[in-house]
Amino acid sequence: MKNTNDVYPTALFIKSGSSFVRIMGEFQLGTDGKPIWTGALISGKGYIYKNHVWVYRNDITTAPYPIAYRSPSSNDLKLQLIKPLDIDEFKNWEISKIVGNSFEDARTVSADRIILSPDVIEAMNNATSSYKPTIQEGDDFLKRIVKTAIRTKNVDLNRLKAKMAKSYGLSNLKSALKGTTKMSVNGFRTWMVLLGLDFNITVVSTTDAKDAGGRLVLIYSSDTDVVTDQHGAERIPSNPNEDYLKRIVRLLLAGKDVESSTLKSKMSKAYGFSNLVQALTGSTKMSVNGFLTWLDLLDATAEFMVYDNGLDRLNPLPENIYYSTLIDKITDKDGKEIIIHEDEDDESDD
Repeated sequence: MKNTNDVYPTALFIKSGSSFVRIMGEFQLGTDGKPIWTGALISGKGYIYKNHVWVYRNDITTAPYPIAYRSPSSNDLKLQLIKPLDIDEFKNWEISKIVGNSFEDARTVSADRIILSPDVIEAMNNATSSYKPTIQEGDDFLKRIVKTAIRTKNVDLNRLKAKMAKSYGLSNLKSALKGTTKMSVNGFRTWMVLLGLDFNITVVSTTDAKDAGGRLVLIYSSDTDVVTDQHGAERIPSNPNEDYLKRIVRLLLAGKDVESSTLKSKMSKAYGFSNLVQALTGSTKMSVNGFLTWLDLLDATAEFMVYDNGLDRLNPLPENIYYSTLIDKITDKDGKEIIIHEDEDDESDD
């Protein structure tokens, strides 16, 4: 194996079908051109040789992947490689199928590391698929938050695909993100999970609240999936199994104890309020527009804080992302607006 400064974390995997195999490193070439390994080989783990990942087995056995095994009669660590008969199956173990790293400048790693030769690193870099969605006029704030997070993390589609049970699931999510329909609460939650993020929603009602000081504060955390008040006490709505936006609205209504006639008077059309109530009590998820309308009726504002949850250690979110309904802007912690430039767009297909 060539000496190189290109260091990558050990959390590299190759995915073939429903199988994940961890990659431990790269075979060296012996003087005879055959692969050798100078350390202990671990059965069931993957090792890179040329353009494929080979799974070491300490005995010869039939398996749906390329096999590497130590020749029984050899004491010089030489290995024998066995290709599967199915050429399509062999393609599934090309190094372009490696996931678990953005394959960029990941140099800050623990002592436990893999050092790969430049030709393998180049092939891995060429296989990445950067996804840079552009914020469009008319995008709702949930879409804008997701797109900003994707751009900030510099997401590699190959890594996201490996997290989905079915590959077309990611295509559907991307299509919804590009489309003109509003983002659903489920879609937003799914994106957060895929990106290794959690979020808090802090809602503040500014008038006529029961709480001392005339303010009602509700805080939802996706990490715990509960709503608390400003003192940390859990607030349980009448239906705790509803989506998080519905729960927040129900708790706002309960906390403010506002007469229906007062709320109706704020609507330009009487049936508009009836529709809101029906949507709130129905089985459908709350929409973005519905949530914003309720906030307006209840004299409340909401701030979203998106933060890294530590599960994506290879490609963390560099800083928290904030969105406030009061200013309708996405900002950093200092209140500086985060702007995505149009000329950086790259929405390549899967």
